[in-house]
Amino acid sequence: MTESAREARLQGLATEWRTMTYTWRDCALYALAVGAGGAEPQYTYEKDMQAIPTFGATPYWGTVNVTPKLPRPRS
Repeated sequence: MTESAREARLQGLATEWRTMTYTWRDCALYALAVGAGGAEPQYTYEKDMQAIPTFGATPYWGTVNVTPKLPRPRS
């Protein structure tokens, strides 16, 4: 099957739902990775923790415990 035929067959299909699971540790590691430090304990300390708003974009890139690993089209 040629690439254009494959693309035409997939065009207009929706992908299945993806599920993400995470813990306070994942939020803290992400906060540290993007530069949060001691001056922002709400992002790194597990009591009354807040997630950095951009943490919500990580499932899109498939970087944190996402099931299924690769999105598949629903038929």
